[in-house]
Amino acid sequence: MSHDLRFAVNVYSGKTDFSDYEYRAETMDQARTIASKKQPCWAHGAEAVEDDFLDIVVELARIPGVEFVNVHASPMDESVECWNDDCCYIWNRKINTNCPRCGDPVPTWCDEPQYSIDGVRHLLIKANTILSNSGKRLYVENVRETPELMMRILEGLPSEIGFTLDVGHANVVIGSPIPFIDALSRRLCHLHLHDNHGGGRMSCDEHLTPGLGNIDWGHLAECLSNFGFQGTATFECIPPSAEWMARWAQSVLRPSN
Repeated sequence: MSHDLRFAVNVYSGKTDFSDYEYRAETMDQARTIASKKQPCWAHGAEAVEDDFLDIVVELARIPGVEFVNVHASPMDESVECWNDDCCYIWNRKINTNCPRCGDPVPTWCDEPQYSIDGVRHLLIKANTILSNSGKRLYVENVRETPELMMRILEGLPSEIGFTLDVGHANVVIGSPIPFIDALSRRLCHLHLHDNHGGGRMSCDEHLTPGLGNIDWGHLAECLSNFGFQGTATFECIPPSAEWMARWAQSVLRPSN
């Protein structure tokens, strides 16, 4: 499919008629699978707090076809998700020590230095050095972070590290992706597109086709257009029709008045 705005799909969409793909590389085996495909692609790496994060980055840096690597920062010293599978509520642990929904505490390992904002920044800087030495870029994606927290994470990182706006995650956490654009448009390079109905819990992250949830896709396109977005986008869902994609891309790339 050809668009001025480059759309990709992830491997879970079941679609094969896209020229760009964003492959999961959250384990070493997944990273090696990407290498075996011998085709240009984008990679979704492990969370920065995972033990093998940098090993996976090194593997991805060796793969000629990988254009950029997108990762979750996910520090644990502020915005966290409840570990109770029946809850999954997202809250700020600086305000509430325990989950305000079910009362469960945060596991003690979350207080270890590598899970702090500073610890995560240190790992992301190392990852960026590894990738930039291979001519690749690093993008950092919002998961349960607020726009303010994402700003603080990125402000401590080299300017060439980009921001991936996960539209669905933003809708779950704060009810709208727009405040992330307002706060981080200067660093916004990539989009993860999928819909949901909000809800404040990661279990509400439905990964629906755009238009099947409550995200205002027209307003999102207008906001992206207003600052001149020229990045890329991946559908983390069953993608919409080719007609929808063409119309939405045209709205995003239309010069603002």
